Amino acid sequence: SSSGQYMVIAGNYLVETNGRNMMRKLQNLGYSSAALSIFDDSQYHTVIASRYSDYSEALRAASSLKDRGIDCYVKRKS
Repeated sequence: SSSGQYMVIAGNYLVETNGRNMMRKLQNLGYSSAALSIFDDSQYHTVIASRYSDYSEALRAASSLKDRGIDCYVKRKS
């Protein structure tokens, strides 16, 4: 979903093009709401695979992505 306080983060990139490539890869894997974001005036482009309101759902999604070879982690929106 496009809202939710738990984000599955699939990378932080200095080069925007690299972030966009990961975002497209996620979209091709079925994560249609994958997005690129810059948090708090950071210089990094963060790839958000998806967002969840439930922490366990976010962990399941992260685990599924890891099984597909995508390094990721769950971060709570602050």
